[in-house]
Amino acid sequence: AEKEARKKQKMMAFQQAKAKSKGLKNAKRWN
Repeated sequence: AEKEARKKQKMMAFQQAKAKSKGLKNAKRWN
């Protein structure tokens, strides 16, 4: 269970980082 929770956390962090980088790219395009 602990391993699964850690994996889920990693996935969420990865998704957040992806969204953040996407937002940065979009911000650069608009500025």
